[in-house]
Amino acid sequence: MKTLGGVIQLVVYILWLWVPHVVPCPPQCHSCTGGTANCVQSGLRDIPKNIPEEVEVLDFTGNQITDFNEASFQSLPNVQSLRIPNNGISHIMADSFQNIPHLTQIDLSSNSITAIQDGAFQGLDELSIVTLTNNHLLRLGQPFEGLTSLSSVYLGFNQLTEIEEDDFQTNTMIRMLDLSNNQINRIHPKAFKNLERLRYLILSNNALTHTVDLDFSSNMLQLIDFTKSQLKKVPTGMPYSVADLRLGNNMITDIGDDAFKGIRNLRLLMLENNMLKNISYRALKPLKNLKEVWLSNNQLFYIPQGLPTNLETLYLDNNHVYEIQSHLFLNHSKLRIISLEMNRIQRIYGESFRGLQGVQQINLQFNDISMIPDGTFSDLSALTTLQLSHNPLTSVDHGAFPPQLNSLTLANIASPTVHVSEQFVSALSSINTLNFMNSPSLVSSTLAILVSSGVRLEQVMIMNLQYNEIQSLPEALKESFGSLQQLLLDGNPFHCDRDLIWLKQWMLERQVSFHNTNELECAMPVQLRGRKLADLPDMSFVAVVAKTSEETSPQRPAVQVSRVALKGDIVSVEKSSPQNRGNPVGETARNTGTQAAQQLTQPQETAPLRPKTNPKAKTKTEKAKKKGRKRKGKKNRKKNRKNKKGKRKRRNRGKRHNQLHALRRRRCTRQSDGTIECCRVLKNGKQRCRHKRPKQKSKVTPSP
Repeated sequence: MKTLGGVIQLVVYILWLWVPHVVPCPPQCHSCTGGTANCVQSGLRDIPKNIPEEVEVLDFTGNQITDFNEASFQSLPNVQSLRIPNNGISHIMADSFQNIPHLTQIDLSSNSITAIQDGAFQGLDELSIVTLTNNHLLRLGQPFEGLTSLSSVYLGFNQLTEIEEDDFQTNTMIRMLDLSNNQINRIHPKAFKNLERLRYLILSNNALTHTVDLDFSSNMLQLIDFTKSQLKKVPTGMPYSVADLRLGNNMITDIGDDAFKGIRNLRLLMLENNMLKNISYRALKPLKNLKEVWLSNNQLFYIPQGLPTNLETLYLDNNHVYEIQSHLFLNHSKLRIISLEMNRIQRIYGESFRGLQGVQQINLQFNDISMIPDGTFSDLSALTTLQLSHNPLTSVDHGAFPPQLNSLTLANIASPTVHVSEQFVSALSSINTLNFMNSPSLVSSTLAILVSSGVRLEQVMIMNLQYNEIQSLPEALKESFGSLQQLLLDGNPFHCDRDLIWLKQWMLERQVSFHNTNELECAMPVQLRGRKLADLPDMSFVAVVAKTSEETSPQRPAVQVSRVALKGDIVSVEKSSPQNRGNPVGETARNTGTQAAQQLTQPQETAPLRPKTNPKAKTKTEKAKKKGRKRKGKKNRKKNRKNKKGKRKRRNRGKRHNQLHALRRRRCTRQSDGTIECCRVLKNGKQRCRHKRPKQKSKVTPSP
């Protein structure tokens, strides 16, 4: 028995060691397991007591704590992280965290802190991250004095106005300093002098109206962000180690020769949304490591010269550039992306892009380009994407594009006529994506050549023909593609005659997608309008009838198929003729109509015509008609006057009688003397009466 009892005690002891202990927790908190005291949104007004010593993380997020001091925290030697965001804390007293000596992170964001006493974080030698974002701090002082391990300080979204020289004097280990979204208007030149390991300095969304001349000792600084800080000049004193300089959304108008002097390691330069009118030739040329430049939304009239030879990306959207000079990019073989969207470019030359052997994407959308000459892009061996939408193009030479182009966008070309050649269509054979949306004239010319020449676009996988006023397509078009996956035809007014049965059958094969949003519908004839093309039975397709000039839109030539469907020719309305648009059925109908017309025009044996009427009688009849019209008009005018008068009376009567204290209606009685008395009660209670004598009927005396 003794042996059995010893075994039981041993098992109980092992289970006691194996089963995890339940740590006691304050009743206001949710749990204290896993080393975390979870007191999130518990309605706390003070820091709770009796927190287990084993806890490493204190989380008081979303409570109603307004203040705390040194006595608020018991001795918690193992706590490393303290989170008190989204409370009502207004100030932090000195020595508030002395009982939590091993803290490494403090989060006090989204409170109402207006002041932090000097020495508030004193004794926290291991503290590395302090988050005070979204408070009401007006000044800093020296709350971080003596924190030698501090590496990240987040002070964004406060109300700081100045950064003094000694605010971070003893914090030599800071790497990340966020001062964004404040009201800082002045920074002492030596405010960051002692931050020897500073890497990221965020000063965006401030009011730095004073000249910014900073002194840095850090050779590790990589990013400085001055975005939207009301700068009028480029700040000076940047160390050579800066690789990312952000100056967008400011008021900089000019960049001089020495603006970026000494920043030899600069790789990204952001100057978008400024007022730039001039960039010196020598400003960017010394920046040998510069890879990306953002100059969009400025007032530049030309592409800056002196761009670094190692530049890879250039954004110049929404400026006033009107010309791309020849040989401008002659020594920029490493340039990969050029974007000149929304400028005023009217003309490009055959050698405007000469030397760009490595360029992959060119964006020239929303300009005034009318012509693309031969050889403009043909020498760009790496070009894969070309965007030319929203340009008034009238002519595209056959040698304009390189053979290895993968994506070509020519959407929204509003020119009434666009001249293209068979060589141009042949050059499209290697392209994977063609976007011709809302370009009726270009589509008409291209499809006509495509069908008549028999050129096959073997590599085209996506072709966008949306909103091009296409009424019909030839069956021969199907043979022009070898790898087609999408042929987008949304927004076209299809004429559902028998020439479109082949398109319906192709849609039912489910190998190619024909719409992006809405399924294809019939626009003509009227009885089929709104019917889905894929659901329309073959017998419902109407017979092909030659269209009259009245059915054709007078604004633009609609793309349509020649009514000889077997030939597959596409012609525009302005070039089509009734002979080309005929078919056996239509011809029969036309012959029948001609015979009927001939029968009507042939002389027939009829009774002789009566002599013409008397001209005097005719004149009298016309005069009588005129009088009748006058009488009728006079009667209508009189009737309208009566209606208006009646409406006015009813409206006035409604005003008098439809109010809360309205007058009573008149009550009329016939008196003994034959008069009629009409009385009514006024608002003041008095009665008003009027007497009327009835009209006497006129007596007609008989004639003797």
